[in-house]
Amino acid sequence: MADLVFYTRSNCGLCDRLKAMVEAIIDGDGRDGLHLVSVDIDADPGLIEQFRFRVPVVMYEDAVILEGKPDEQEVRQALDAIE
Repeated sequence: MADLVFYTRSNCGLCDRLKAMVEAIIDGDGRDGLHLVSVDIDADPGLIEQFRFRVPVVMYEDAVILEGKPDEQEVRQALDAIE
């Protein structure tokens, strides 16, 4: 199983949008090998410094694969590239 790390914060509409999109594609396409792990940047001062103005960010193996407001095609391409 591959973990996708989803850097987020509360009350972030873009974060909610991207999380729903990634989860829908993972669940809808039967990508059982992918798992989205949410990390609230506000719980860690180091993460606040690193991601303050960048959330949402999805990383795989320490590389950013999605950030900001990607469309569904961009999300699918990013997920396809790691499988």
